[in-house]
Amino acid sequence: MAWSESFLANRRKDWISKIGNAQYYASGTWYDGNITLKEVQGVNAVIRFATDDNKALTITEIRLIDTGGNVAFSEKRTIEKSEDQGALIQISAPIIEA
Repeated sequence: MAWSESFLANRRKDWISKIGNAQYYASGTWYDGNITLKEVQGVNAVIRFATDDNKALTITEIRLIDTGGNVAFSEKRTIEKSEDQGALIQISAPIIEA
């Protein structure tokens, strides 16, 4: 027995709706990003967010925070940006039955 595709599609939408914040980590500080996209693409939850600072940084980690304040997703990344440059970061993570 397995979950139906329509049920899983609805659960993916529910999960996306529960993402409240996106953050990036650099130099010992978590910064809030500006979420520009939250959608389901096939089996993937896709969240895109932009940096909101005017600093030269090496971003070393990103994470998504749910509406309850819990870490929903985290991932190590290395992104270098200058003070006059922003970064648009995309997370694409599958939500599947295993």
